[in-house]
Amino acid sequence: MNTTRDNDSALDLLGPGTEEDPAVLDRRVLEAVVQRVRQKMEDYEGYSFTAQQSVALNVFFDLAQEFPTLEHLYAICLLIPKLFFGTECSLYVLDSKSGAIRRCAYRCRGNDAGELADLPFHREPLLREGRLHIPIKGNHELISQLPFTPREDVIGMVVSKAWVDASKGAWTIGAAWSERNRSWSG
Repeated sequence: MNTTRDNDSALDLLGPGTEEDPAVLDRRVLEAVVQRVRQKMEDYEGYSFTAQQSVALNVFFDLAQEFPTLEHLYAICLLIPKLFFGTECSLYVLDSKSGAIRRCAYRCRGNDAGELADLPFHREPLLREGRLHIPIKGNHELISQLPFTPREDVIGMVVSKAWVDASKGAWTIGAAWSERNRSWSG
């Protein structure tokens, strides 16, 4: 666990500044970011991503910032697992106006997901009937602007055939995606 002293030494690396200088960020903001960066550094060591998994995540984040529309983001969510891992996925998202669940499978349909409309979005990854359900947790501040309140800030879910790594005894690729997802809102 990092101490205040560790944070102070990290902040010292940023160089001198005075509190009167309007360009100097609030120390509490800097300390919070230092703490989260160090936590993420520890998290990523624990993920033990393969080179391919790391590249897939890098491509995802690059493209998620590059493309302008929500539909592009949905396509990226579906195509990264397909192109990198040969895994077909479905994406379920809450409609931003009604809160109804929409299913996106290479094309988001305008109607509700039908029998999946009551499908619960779980906060943690879930393996059910050979399919891995990976929750998508939204940013709490942005979610508060929606006209409905998603349970536990979960705004969607990626569902795919479970990716199993027998050497690690679990669905490691899915767990890595989930850990990455969980950290998006942190």
